This record gives sequence, structure tokens and C-alpha cells, in this order.
Amino acid sequence: MVSAQALNGGDELPLQIPLFGRFISLARGLPLTSPNIIGADSFFVPRKPITLRRYIMAGKSAPIAEKARVSELRNGVDTHALVDTIEAIKADPKKASCTFFATTSWKKGTVSDTKITHYDLGGEVIPQDFTMTVDEPMELLGADTAPNPQMLLFTALNTCVLNTFIVNASAKGIRVESVEIETRGELDLRGFLAIDKMVNPGYNELNFVFRIKGDGTQEQFRECLEAGTRYSPNFQTITRAVKVNYDLEIK
Repeated sequence: MVSAQALNGGDELPLQIPLFGRFISLARGLPLTSPNIIGADSFFVPRKPITLRRYIMAGKSAPIAEKARVSELRNGVDTHALVDTIEAIKADPKKASCTFFATTSWKKGTVSDTKITHYDLGGEVIPQDFTMTVDEPMELLGADTAPNPQMLLFTALNTCVLNTFIVNASAKGIRVESVEIETRGELDLRGFLAIDKMVNPGYNELNFVFRIKGDGTQEQFRECLEAGTRYSPNFQTITRAVKVNYDLEIK
């Protein structure tokens, strides 16, 4: 265990550590440990906030004080940062609040732009700068200049399950070489086009195939996939009845 005194010769003070890349405060002298994460160790944060990102993400050339907490990447995931995030949220559950926002503006025809300017993490506004264009295929009255909402729906589902899977596999020390998720869903356009009001405009079911290559066993990969669906926000949003509220504002 590395103590604050050993690092900086001072008393332990409340310190900020990265939470999903942002800094949050922990209680005095709180050891960060987790028996569930392979390779995790215990440490006390130092008195001085020595470029805390470098402290967590220190490389081989980092000063001795910063080498005390060297990040460990598995499958591109920093498992030490994962431990820090889990323990920080346990220490202050308010930090678990994460709110996302999206603003979509019509351009022409079936083309629209969706802008992501920020999200809220534990009460802190995190700036973002992303724009996504959406269109429809020509056969669905569009110009085929960009993916349509259904394609992006599948993209959001696949990537959310994939990311949750990768984090769980990395936490278990499993090396992943490749992952591919192929999702398929069939719509009946009579519902979308209001030809038959008895027809569901949406999907009655979705099917996906998960292809994985790595050094894990079939049982380990199955457990990670089950976790990938159970803890994926997008998977759970799609598979549960989620209340959606809306309002109309006339300009």
C-alpha cells in the first residue's frame, strides 16, 4: 500500500480521482480496493494534486510519485480506472447520476442533424461536440445520404452491449482478439405508413449473433455476454417498458 506521506511527505487530504475521465472528490484517506478486479491494488491519494490524470495514467517515464499508480490496460480498458470509478461511486452515490442530451434539427426532406453539446456527470456539465446526420434510403422517401434511424438504433444497441461486454471481460482478465455483433430486425411497413392500424409500426422482436475470439472459455464468454446484456443501458431500455414524456412547443 502506498501512503500519502510516502508520496508527498504530508497528511492525507480529500483527493479528486478520475470518474469516467473526470475528477471527483473522495473522503480522507480512503483506500481504493476491489477484489473483483484482477490486478487492482490499494493506495492512498497524495496531498498534492500532482496532475492527477498523469498520476492515474502514468507511464514508464513518470516521476516516482506518479509511478505509484500505473494504469493497466486490458483490451484497451484501464482496469485501475474502473476500480477507482466503482469505489468513488460507492463512496458518494450522487456521483452515479449521468444524464445525456440530444437536440435534433430538421434540414430538408428526411435529413436531420443531431447535435450533442454536453452531458451531465454527477452534477458536472461535461462539454461535447458531436453532430450526427440521419437520412432515409431512397426507397423510404429519402436521399440515402446517411444511415437511417433504424440503423442507428441497431448501432446504439450493438455498441452498448459490446462496451459492457468488453469492460466485464477486461475486469476478469480475459484477452479479447475480436468481437462482432450482427443484429437483425424486421419491420412491417404497413404500420409505419398507417395502411393497417392493427400492424405494429415497430419491431416485434430483434435477433443478434455475438461472435467472439479470445483466450476465455465458453463459460466465461457466456457470463460476460449475460453481463453485457444485463447491465447495458441501451439493451435494458429496449427490452423494458420505458416511460417517455413529451411536450409540444409552438414557435
